[in-house]
Amino acid sequence: MRAPTTRQRLAAIAGRVLTTVLAVLATLLFSYLLLHATGPTPSPVALTSWLSPVA
Repeated sequence: MRAPTTRQRLAAIAGRVLTTVLAVLATLLFSYLLLHATGPTPSPVALTSWLSPVA
């Protein structure tokens, strides 16, 4: 079996990074919904105001 090419190595690293980023985003979104949801469906306006740097 041959060693993986540079492109395959980069693709594997990129896949791992993408998976990690998606997992972190999902965790943040879940914790936000868990802590701040006031009803069954939180409004997009609340999400936008939470994401904006100015409170």
